Amino acid sequence: MERVAAVDALREGARRVLESPLPAAEVPERDAAVVALAAAAELRTLVPAKDRRRHKARIDELTDRSGAAAPALRRVVREVNAAVIVAATAAATAAG
Repeated sequence: MERVAAVDALREGARRVLESPLPAAEVPERDAAVVALAAAAELRTLVPAKDRRRHKARIDELTDRSGAAAPALRRVVREVNAAVIVAATAAATAAG
């Protein structure tokens, strides 16, 4: 139950940051990073695809705001996603 509550809180926080009239430059870096990484990782539970499309400019601004770590973290997310795909493919091949 705690994890569900944590995901709900993150989702609501991401939505508030995305839809806030507050300029991205005034959003706390941590909040900007959560939204930027969730969008980059395509975490649909936090930032649904329709919201990523609708708020693309805002996500770009928040990515810039999230600081120097954002590009490195995006690379890590992409590498993890690629590793998951490779592992799933290998498991499917072995099972098939």
